[in-house]
Amino acid sequence: MTDDVLFLSGDRVTDLLDTDAAIASQRAAFTALGDGTADLPGKIMHPSRFDDSVVFAYVSRLSADTGAVAKFGSVNPANARAGLPTIHAVISALDPVTGQLVAVMDGTAVTTLRTAAGSAVAVDALAAPDATRLAVLGSGTQALAHVRAIMPGSGT
Repeated sequence: MTDDVLFLSGDRVTDLLDTDAAIASQRAAFTALGDGTADLPGKIMHPSRFDDSVVFAYVSRLSADTGAVAKFGSVNPANARAGLPTIHAVISALDPVTGQLVAVMDGTAVTTLRTAAGSAVAVDALAAPDATRLAVLGSGTQALAHVRAIMPGSGT
């Protein structure tokens, strides 16, 4: 089975998934959620009884033509003291017909791009047509990804 599964590191996700594709994907996801055709069960957020970590899991399926996708990870606040990221996740995608695993991806890279793409879709739908300024509250990876996704000519 693993011979046919695509394994994508964060760098490969970034190389292969461009902003325009991410924006189109988020637009399709929002449309499916809005018209009620997506399957989106509630998120699982489970605080650990052993430490201050939280395990989470999200699953979804947009349509009969798309396979189920799941994001699984944990939030580990203590990592900050060691200079490590506090959130780690992996995303798996299943074949829409057979349910077989087809891809495993770094969750951080996908989430960064997906979150920024979602904001780009929102800006496209909600901003005044003649808007020329963007305010970004935040910093780091997410802020940079948002500015890149919302810039004119990047899919919005």
